[in-house]
Order: sequence, then C-alpha cells, then structure tokens
Amino acid sequence: SLITNHSSSSMPASASSASLATHRTHRAAVLASIRPGDPADPSDVERWVASDALLADAGIELLEWFVISDRTECPREFTSEPARWRP
Repeated sequence: SLITNHSSSSMPASASSASLATHRTHRAAVLASIRPGDPADPSDVERWVASDALLADAGIELLEWFVISDRTECPREFTSEPARWRP
C-alpha cells in the first residue's frame, strides 16, 4: 500500500500565518491485495469497513482497495457506497 500527502491548495512560500491556518493537507491511501485464484467477494466488505475505520482514526482517507486475482475488483463495489476518487 502507498500513503500519500496531497495538498488541497497551493501556497506561495511567503504565505502569511493567516493563510497557513487555512492550508489543509489531505492524507489518503489506496490498498491492493494480490490473491491468485481468490477474487474479491461480499465477505470482504467487513475488511473494507474495518480498514476504512482504522485509517480514518489515523486521519487518512481510504480511497480504494483493489483485489487483484484473475481480474481486478474493489470490495467497495459490494456496498452501496460510491467511488471516492475519479479515474
């Protein structure tokens, strides 16, 4: 997995302290599991929810979890939750 820091706004180096207060950092993660011959299934929803909660407690948004088998699937797709990112 890879955790990235993404700034939601750009600030010049000479930004005032008032500007710094409005600067936000967005921390997000994309996970991938390699499972030869074992595709994602509805039981992965519990792991999706647990992973999402664990990362959220650390201030990190779980954008997606890819399960790579004979095909690539996302356990989030077994829920009614919309995608959290745009390809």
